[in-house]
Amino acid sequence: MEIGTQKTGRSCITYERLGERGMRRHWLIAFVGCLLVSMMNTTCLAVGDTVIYQRNGATTSFSSMVTALAHADVVFVGEIHNNAPGHRFELSLLRALHAAGGAKCLSMEMFSRDVQPVVDEYLDGFITHSEFMADARPWSNYTKDYAPMVEYCRANHIPVIAANAPRRYVHLVSQRGIAALQQLPEASRQFLAPLPISLIIPAGYRDALMGVFGDVHGEQPSSTGNPAPPASSTEIERMIEAQMVWDATMAWSVAQRLSSYPGTKLMQVNGAFHSDNYWGIVARLRELNPHAVTLTITVRPASSASPTAKMTESELQQADYTVLTPASPEEGAH
Repeated sequence: MEIGTQKTGRSCITYERLGERGMRRHWLIAFVGCLLVSMMNTTCLAVGDTVIYQRNGATTSFSSMVTALAHADVVFVGEIHNNAPGHRFELSLLRALHAAGGAKCLSMEMFSRDVQPVVDEYLDGFITHSEFMADARPWSNYTKDYAPMVEYCRANHIPVIAANAPRRYVHLVSQRGIAALQQLPEASRQFLAPLPISLIIPAGYRDALMGVFGDVHGEQPSSTGNPAPPASSTEIERMIEAQMVWDATMAWSVAQRLSSYPGTKLMQVNGAFHSDNYWGIVARLRELNPHAVTLTITVRPASSASPTAKMTESELQQADYTVLTPASPEEGAH
């Protein structure tokens, strides 16, 4: 398949999550609003505070991992969205990869494709920070958790891809099914992966999504304050389809960048559920660009898997590297 080129300034593309009544805890994370801080003075996570596992179960050093990652075309970093030490680790990784010749572009789930011009205008100094915050629709934890990476990119002339599907289209799918996307105007479809989006996914990925969407439905309160009723099979299927829209669109955004700028090296930041086990974005990118060298990291707080305990085989196989950060006061969904 030929990868279309969409050039907008820095030619980079991302998203924000939808939060409607039918969505899962996986998407409905309550972020704490923060005062604007001095982004460039934000400290990185001391790499000595992490434990890094390889797939074979052996631990490795941060510098050794960076050396290996710097050779990849795309480094996927799967995070827990409200793991603050994980975000500081990501900043450390971005800086180290950039210094090692990697991370020539940062791709982020946290911005949607339709705000790419706003991201480019801010990075290039055409608009103010307040204008950027008003028009880019950043996540509510942006200032505390993601701004340091964006500010590093701005200072070092690193493009930032707004990679995700706009929430309004994902919401449309969750309400009416993925076929509804075909009815969108052509101008709207440019912000999505090419249609129709394939719904063929690994059985393990489908099982995991079914577990997430089915198990947590009753935990979300209804308008009466009581647990919401169980989701119907149709509702669950539509939520899985919404996940496919996210995965496919982010993969398409990364593929466009690789196609438009041969030889570029890119760091993609997303929720771990989108890249763990080489599912989601990783699998779709490999279909779009089989020759791209990809490596994956999953970052989680130590409370999810104690660094004093041996990692299980299934945990080790989720990514090329598993990074355990210090325990976070709050743990969010992938």
